[in-house]
Amino acid sequence: MPAASRNDVGAAAARSGIGAGLGRGTGLLGPGCGGVLNEPLLPSAPRPWRRARGRDGLAAPGHSRPRRRHAPGHAVFPGSRADYISAVSSPVTRFFLVRHALVEPSARAVLYGAMDVALCDLALRQEAALYRWLAARLPHPARWFVTHLSRTRATAAAIFAAGYPEQPLEEEPDFAEQHLGAWQGIPHEALPALLTEPPHPFWPHSGEERPPGGESFRDVLARVGAALERMAHLLEGQDVVVIAHGGSIRAALAHAIGLTPHQALHFSIRNLSLTRLERHGTDWRVAAVNEEPWTLPAAEPDRPAA
Repeated sequence: MPAASRNDVGAAAARSGIGAGLGRGTGLLGPGCGGVLNEPLLPSAPRPWRRARGRDGLAAPGHSRPRRRHAPGHAVFPGSRADYISAVSSPVTRFFLVRHALVEPSARAVLYGAMDVALCDLALRQEAALYRWLAARLPHPARWFVTHLSRTRATAAAIFAAGYPEQPLEEEPDFAEQHLGAWQGIPHEALPALLTEPPHPFWPHSGEERPPGGESFRDVLARVGAALERMAHLLEGQDVVVIAHGGSIRAALAHAIGLTPHQALHFSIRNLSLTRLERHGTDWRVAAVNEEPWTLPAAEPDRPAA
């Protein structure tokens, strides 16, 4: 497993409380770690500001040290020493984006968009383990945000009931789901006749289609991107939990890595999954998409020698 993958696994294990079961010999946390690997802010790289030195430790006059060779994929920090120090010392703002729980069956039969619909009672009971996992996985302390739609507040309440210490919920309407205007509430099979553009391969409409009286997904991307930048500035260095929607989480990913609306709609965001974004200085990083509980595969029993 590549080092970056091992580090993500180690970080996830530590924050979800399952790191105690991972030690030497698992192949996941690396030799001699005794538990958890901490993921570095930046990849290890030679410092470009060091001068070449001779055998006596002094800089060799008129002589440059041969350029070091690096393994494929090993990044070299391109800036000055000041740039490097600024990058690694910038406070990291972490966003933990959770899609709300599954909504009731009658709502799923129509295009509900930004309608205020209830959660599915049966799913709430069946997914109790997911709520317990989120209660253990999400950071504490953290600032908690929901949208003006009640399904996000109900999802947060279920996470608190599963063991996360109850927190004040701040409302951030700019993370709401795409408003589908006149399309909201119509059956799915009625939509194709109303489209003015070909639908997306993995979504009922294109990223540029704007319903009468509603928003296009491009509009959602602009709305969510502005909210992310504002919150990252105001909450610099903090952990932020947002109970949001599939559309707003896709839009957040698009903003972080510069995707078009069409490209962003290729993401499938699962209910109760966790997507993690980090803001380092002026740069965004995607740490995880659709993170869910995981367990190690059971060890195979020893087979008798042939």
